[in-house]
Amino acid sequence: TIDRDVSTNVNLYIAPCGLGELSGVKFYGGLQSNCNGWESRTNDTRVHLGKGGIFSRWGKGKLSVNQARGAEDSHYEAAGYEGDFVSVRRPFIWTKGRYTWSLRACDTESVNGQDYTWVSCFVTAHETGLSRYIGSLRFEGKDLTFWDRHAAFVEVYSTAIIPRSEIPEVKVTFGYPRVNGQPPKLKSARVVHPGPGERSGAPDCAK
Repeated sequence: TIDRDVSTNVNLYIAPCGLGELSGVKFYGGLQSNCNGWESRTNDTRVHLGKGGIFSRWGKGKLSVNQARGAEDSHYEAAGYEGDFVSVRRPFIWTKGRYTWSLRACDTESVNGQDYTWVSCFVTAHETGLSRYIGSLRFEGKDLTFWDRHAAFVEVYSTAIIPRSEIPEVKVTFGYPRVNGQPPKLKSARVVHPGPGERSGAPDCAK
């Protein structure tokens, strides 16, 4: 749940799944206020999409956009500056309100004797009940297993130093995660936000 609108002039990443694993393959995703991606599958010129949804996965070895698919206005990226990853992003004009970010295991395929599952990402707006398809990524394996933990985060992202004045004031509430529609048993929970000294003297701007 997002308590107010956020401008596209700031880079805010709300990740209800800030880190997950499917059969040992790490992934994450959520909503961004100033999403960007390659201009096309074959042109890696970076373009800005405004508000959008994002779904990314990592791998062992170089990944390519052939492991991603989406709608006509979906955008992609495959690179190695944060580890080898492939990502799909699609414009989605979100405002204040309640949303569900979800993944669904869809079709499977076999390539050179290796089984794969296409996992699709959706964002549902509770106010309207409408779901927006963000895109799909291909994961190794046929019977995927989600790991025994969950992480969510809120981040102001940039490759440059961000002035404090450019950090938006917003309250984000994460709901309890569900796997196959069911809430897993709670083991423990904690909140961590880097303070001064933990990340190049970054000011403590979260509570």
